[in-house]
Amino acid sequence: MVIAIITIGLGLFITNSDQIIDQIASESPQETVFRAVSEARMAAVDLNEVIYLSYDEDENRLYLYSQTGESIDAEFRFETEGRFAVDRILMRPVISESLFGNTPSSYPINLAEEYQPSMAFYPTGVSQFCGIELYLQSTPRNPFYMIFDPFSNGLLESEVDP
Repeated sequence: MVIAIITIGLGLFITNSDQIIDQIASESPQETVFRAVSEARMAAVDLNEVIYLSYDEDENRLYLYSQTGESIDAEFRFETEGRFAVDRILMRPVISESLFGNTPSSYPINLAEEYQPSMAFYPTGVSQFCGIELYLQSTPRNPFYMIFDPFSNGLLESEVDP
C-alpha cells in the first residue's frame, strides 16, 4: 500500500515537473523591466548615444532603439498567460521638484498626467526621471509602479502619487 502511494506521488510529480520548473525559472515582469532598464543604460554608455526604452503593446515586449531610430539588438518579452501575464506598460515623467537632499521615503513621487512613448538613457549614464506603470492581467486596475533613480537607475522605494 505504501509503495503504491509513493509510486502515484512520484508519477504526479514527474508529470508536473516541467510546469514546476517553468514557474520557478520564469522571470517576474518587475525583473524583466529592471533588466531592460539596466541594458538600456549600458547600451547608451557603450554606444555613446541616447538610447530609448519603449513598450510595444502589440507584441507585449520592451525594446531599445537609438536616437536615429535604429533598433538595438535587445528585447524583453512578457508572458501573455499565467501569473506573470502583463496587460500593458505605461511610462510617465516624474514631476517631483524637491527630491534632492531628501531620503527617498520622505517625499511622495508625483507623476505627470500625460504618458510618453519611451524612456531616454544618455551616454553619461543618467536617464530621464520616469515612472513605469506595470499592469498585470491579474490586477488590471492596480498598477505596480517602478520609479528609477536617474543617476544610478536603482529603484526608488517611495510612495507614488499617481
